[in-house]
Amino acid sequence: MPFQSDGVRFLLSNTHAILADDMGLGKTVQALSFMEFSKREQGKLKALVVCPTALIYNWENEIRKFVPGMSVCSHKGIQRKKNTNSFSGYDIIISSYHTVRQDIDFLKNFHFHYIILDESQVIKNPGSVLYHTMIMLRFDFKIVLTGTPVENSLTVS
Repeated sequence: MPFQSDGVRFLLSNTHAILADDMGLGKTVQALSFMEFSKREQGKLKALVVCPTALIYNWENEIRKFVPGMSVCSHKGIQRKKNTNSFSGYDIIISSYHTVRQDIDFLKNFHFHYIILDESQVIKNPGSVLYHTMIMLRFDFKIVLTGTPVENSLTVS
């Protein structure tokens, strides 16, 4: 769809971006297209996708379907490694907001090229622990995705 191509072009021309389309209009695919293009251009990719736990499997399926050449690691569950040693072997690491909050002590020391925050309205309160956790992550480029309308606010993040 033309608006999805416009969305990818928008991502490519900004250092940080918000995609706030209605649900089901392809924000995930736009983010994946952007990451695939970036990997092709730069020869490497290290992205962290943070989303609600219920969406981890959706991201895994979308990656397999739309960018099957990308390697993915799901950082989740009680059996997950409590370090970032294996991250260098993957293009995309997927985790939940809850897990990132629990593991921020070591995640904050890893430098990601890209951070994608899906359903990002969960961090809209700048006074919350979750918000402060997300800003501790190190990255070059941030994309926030939301299908929930963005409200006007006087606070800046």
